[in-house]
Amino acid sequence: MAKKIAKKELAELQENIKNLNSVQIKIGELELGKLNLAAQFNQLNSNMKQFQAKLEEKYGSVNINVNTGEIKDETNKKN
Repeated sequence: MAKKIAKKELAELQENIKNLNSVQIKIGELELGKLNLAAQFNQLNSNMKQFQAKLEEKYGSVNINVNTGEIKDETNKKN
């Protein structure tokens, strides 16, 4: 008959392995979520750049107050 560790030790070993595996799965899920958020951010950033280009085409190179929509011509800005 093969030599075995005590039942209590086996249970503790199995619990530790189960916990490690659970944490590894959670890390994988978080990394996947991170990749999805990064892709979403890139898409939003691309959309913003396209929208900015449309605004610049329509209004020229100006500064727009995002709270009020007020337009200030960049040629009037101080250096």
